[in-house]
Amino acid sequence: MDSSYLEKRHDVFPVLPEGTLRPITSNATGRYDVECITVDLNPALINPGFCEPEPTYLPPHWTSHIHPEGQLYFRRDASYSVVTEAYLYRAENMAKVDRWTKKIEILLDEKNISVSNDIELFIKIEEDDCAYYFVNHATRTEFWLDTVETDALGLPDVASPSHLRIYLEGLYWAHVEHFPMHIGGLPAKSYDDLICIFNHGLADHMTSGVSTFFYSQGECATFLKVLRSGKDHNEDGHQTCVAARLWGIVCNHRFTVYYGQEFSRLSRDQAVLFHPEEKVFLEPLVSFISLGNSTSYSKRLDDLFVDRLVYVDQWQPFMSKCLQEWKDAVLFTSSTFILHIPISFAPSLPALTAASIALFTASLIASILLIHRHRRLEKASATQASQYLESVYSSKNQFQLVALMYSLPTFLHFWGLGALVANCIIIVSRLFGLIPAVVVSIVLLLALVSFEIITTEKEVPSWRSIFHFRSRNETSDQLV
Repeated sequence: MDSSYLEKRHDVFPVLPEGTLRPITSNATGRYDVECITVDLNPALINPGFCEPEPTYLPPHWTSHIHPEGQLYFRRDASYSVVTEAYLYRAENMAKVDRWTKKIEILLDEKNISVSNDIELFIKIEEDDCAYYFVNHATRTEFWLDTVETDALGLPDVASPSHLRIYLEGLYWAHVEHFPMHIGGLPAKSYDDLICIFNHGLADHMTSGVSTFFYSQGECATFLKVLRSGKDHNEDGHQTCVAARLWGIVCNHRFTVYYGQEFSRLSRDQAVLFHPEEKVFLEPLVSFISLGNSTSYSKRLDDLFVDRLVYVDQWQPFMSKCLQEWKDAVLFTSSTFILHIPISFAPSLPALTAASIALFTASLIASILLIHRHRRLEKASATQASQYLESVYSSKNQFQLVALMYSLPTFLHFWGLGALVANCIIIVSRLFGLIPAVVVSIVLLLALVSFEIITTEKEVPSWRSIFHFRSRNETSDQLV
């Protein structure tokens, strides 16, 4: 079948029903959303001397290309370029693409929109309808036939026109990533700029603990090697795809840190968006029940989710540390269980014995459940971690309840240990009398207070400074 035959077939097609032309973005083409693909596989004949498949012909100016991932797409080279993933070897698809292309050309003339070789149109056939967008290779942006609101396209809110421009450039690079094989490569400057950006990101991570750059030190070093080698083959479509993907990530990063805006996010823990502070009424109660352990978890979770952003190089170490803490709780609690063996032969208080056993058992169960629930999140991507944190975050209680769950193994173990120590003091009082029991209690209390003072992270004022402060206040009162 040759091209002239295909063109003749177009003339005899019935008039297609009028459909709807709607704008979309390069991130909303549904490229990766196909859940089930059915391919008919059949035996085939291999002819003698077979080396190449039988050629399949397209109309003039149309060529086929294969994305590095394997996706077949088609491109028309004319006054402006047209690309589509519709399977044009089917005549009915070719007819639909041809009809919608002509309709869009009419709309371009009606709206006095000039086109050039830098303009590229993407169309997606949807039954009788068509989705589309334009990109401009010269300005690196995406646009449409009419003025459209960002909400209608599913785009996030923006702070300014320049902020929107960054997002549109990200959409442009997504298009180049999806259709890289016909462009002829990117200029060397695109690779040089990327190398400089990743060099800065690497140095930023090495010199700052709150860098906003989206890749870790090791990942930056790896990508720098990829970019330097890709620069030597910048005309290859595979390298174009890689560079475009990285440029898209850079644009997304710049959009989230408000790059070039009046207020930019200069550190990972810096909030740029306004979030009205609401007092969490459960916080004092939760902190008391958990012996202060939940406060630490809540603070770490808040730090990970500033402005609803999650950095994978911060999330994965956090989750690994949590899992290790829960595993340690299993070990410590199991070891403490052994202390109940000698207590069972002593004149203990049955209620305290039952309480300590119940608390230790609850600590073990909580540890096992937390490990089972969060093991898959240890290597989660930033998107997966963000989805998880979004699902457990409460606008009313924030991360307080989640932090309480995270601290269950630790504070249940400590409460059980407290019941065990109280039981031991009762045993001492029954064996040796009340006075020895009081002495043991005072010694344990002093030891606990001393340990807290020595190991606390907060500055503890000395007695001398306290009395000195009081004397100064008394003196000032006398002067007044």
